[in-house]
Amino acid sequence: MLGDKERHRRRPRNIVGGLILAFIVIGIVGALAHPLPAGAAVNTAPPATPVKLVFIHHSTGQAWLEDGHGGLGIALRNNNYFVSDTKYGWGPDAIGDTTDIGHWWTWFRGPSSPTYLTDLYAESATHSSYSRLATDPGGPNQIVMFKSCFPNSQLSGPDSPVPAISDNPMKGQPAGVAFTVANAKGIYLDLLPYFGAHPEKLFVAVVAPPVTSPDTPGGRALANWLVDHWLQDAGYTAGNVLVFDFYNVLTSKTGGGANDLGLATGNHHRVWNGAVQHKTDDGADRLAYPSAGGDSHPNAAGDQKATAEFVPLLNAAYNAWVGNGGSDATPPTATATGAANGTWYKSAVTVTLSAEDNPGGSGVAKTEYRLDAGSWMTGTSVTVTAPTGGANDGTHTVAYRSTDLAGNVEVGKTCTVNIDTRRPTTKAPSSATARRGRTAALKYQVLDTVPNGGTATVTIKVKNRAGKVVKTLKSVVKPVNTSLTWKFTVPRTWRTGTYRFYVSAHRDTAGNVGANVASNKLIVR
Repeated sequence: MLGDKERHRRRPRNIVGGLILAFIVIGIVGALAHPLPAGAAVNTAPPATPVKLVFIHHSTGQAWLEDGHGGLGIALRNNNYFVSDTKYGWGPDAIGDTTDIGHWWTWFRGPSSPTYLTDLYAESATHSSYSRLATDPGGPNQIVMFKSCFPNSQLSGPDSPVPAISDNPMKGQPAGVAFTVANAKGIYLDLLPYFGAHPEKLFVAVVAPPVTSPDTPGGRALANWLVDHWLQDAGYTAGNVLVFDFYNVLTSKTGGGANDLGLATGNHHRVWNGAVQHKTDDGADRLAYPSAGGDSHPNAAGDQKATAEFVPLLNAAYNAWVGNGGSDATPPTATATGAANGTWYKSAVTVTLSAEDNPGGSGVAKTEYRLDAGSWMTGTSVTVTAPTGGANDGTHTVAYRSTDLAGNVEVGKTCTVNIDTRRPTTKAPSSATARRGRTAALKYQVLDTVPNGGTATVTIKVKNRAGKVVKTLKSVVKPVNTSLTWKFTVPRTWRTGTYRFYVSAHRDTAGNVGANVASNKLIVR
């Protein structure tokens, strides 16, 4: 790894090119505890006054910043950010040399962390070539961006269990040492106490970019976890962490252009049609924008795509943070429609979720659902299937919750969806005998395979020898899977002889029509 870093240090800038910042919006200071999720409505206006930002990076970060490559520096300038940066050799103990995942513990949690961060927050110089605002607005850096280089996407399994930081062999180590998804999760989780103690800062975690080869499913797994689970599952509520999925942005190149910026296809982490979109289903787990010769430094087209998608997200994060000043402590409220608790259905049911934040709140960031014992998923609808044959019959639980841009997570709610696809049947197990003017007791059953709604609508008809209906019990709701009796007084006008009674189940609780008509004799004397 050290050799690779030295190679980065000596590489000409035109080759360092394509830096792919994979910012996983971990949480916006004072406003985001989670990445800006799909469906989050956001305000992407630039800050009204200059905001100081410092970016911890290496060679891919340099290329991303450069005006002639990724253009991030000039884009941030044009959005009113005063940008400084660190690079190789920067700071006390040359801490700028160390930017792998394990090193973030050294920066933010290690014994020399106060020394490093004091200098970082005071940094106002440029260590790469990029355009920025001409005048330093003064004061410390308010936004801290940090990114590891592409070797950090080459993680292996397992992804659990996550070790305690005291037992984490990745802590303080370079890429390649104990390089598992589970250990990386442990490093990021241990950063949260420091971030939570400093709501005056907005921390931007940039996911490490992918490599050209081989595929990096471990990098993808960590990126998705950072966006969807890091802050949420930790119960982080400070709202000052933004995650930008730089990894994901660089894994697709659909269409015929130099990149797929602005296309509906491809993988993206962006503001799309006024809301945040994190689209991960249209690319591979490798770099789609290699430099010349297949080098894993992102090329200009890839970095420019990342710039265009990242800056609006940063603006949204900043606005959410400043707009609330960390004061939004009320979670949003999610509502489920499409299924009524206690109702049984014979076909698939789609539960639609919507959410609203409190007046003056930071806005809804994401809505999640979990079907039965499955994992939490981000989305606004979930379908409970109803295949024929009853394979999914039963009671299903849809849990759901929403999160606002301040990181407030709603207490989960649930709704139930009951599925029953199998048709009821009827039985008339015995004949009946009665005298005219006396009570006849017709015994029958309605059978419905469990699980079911517990009832069915039943009709019983009595016919004479000519087949004429002479008595009807009309559409009464009866319990299923139990012995039932219909009693009635036999009219004195009936002739003696053999009649027949017919039992049918029009429909069960879910609306399934009965599969048969049961029959037996009624002997009138």
